[in-house]
Amino acid sequence: MRLRSLLVAPVRAIRIDRHGMRPLGPGVWDAIVVPGCLVRDDGTPSGALRRRMDHGIALWRDGRAPVLVCSGLGRGGRPEADVMRDLALAAGVPEDAVLRERGSMNTAENARLTAGLLGAASVLVATDASHVVRCEREFGRWFDRVRATGVPLAPRSRARMAVREALREAWHA
Repeated sequence: MRLRSLLVAPVRAIRIDRHGMRPLGPGVWDAIVVPGCLVRDDGTPSGALRRRMDHGIALWRDGRAPVLVCSGLGRGGRPEADVMRDLALAAGVPEDAVLRERGSMNTAENARLTAGLLGAASVLVATDASHVVRCEREFGRWFDRVRATGVPLAPRSRARMAVREALREAWHA
């Protein structure tokens, strides 16, 4: 089964990329969730984490949801959610509009633990374009209405990330 999944990975990569880059359209959600990403050893956010947070903050400013959830523990010394919260506060998001989920280590846990934290019916997930399909699947298990929106990347990075995500899906199939 894995071999067959690996053989169709290039086609899946194209689907993942296209799905991640579709326009958001109108709508309001109960919360915007930003799944965590790498925090460097010195406690600073990676470029990917900063891009996700910038995207989430822009959606919050646009009135897409009243709450911004920073989700992730990560593997480093400082929780991803704490680093993300600092970015949100530095960008002018009020403290009472930022929630932290500080226990998750992967996308499935981001979804499950955020659901326990929020008790909300709908979420907008701000992530990388290649991560949109997985986020919609995982968060869809816990929320009535889910939409993930991807951060646009340069074409070369988009292709690399989509292939990586497709191979990840194939391996876990």
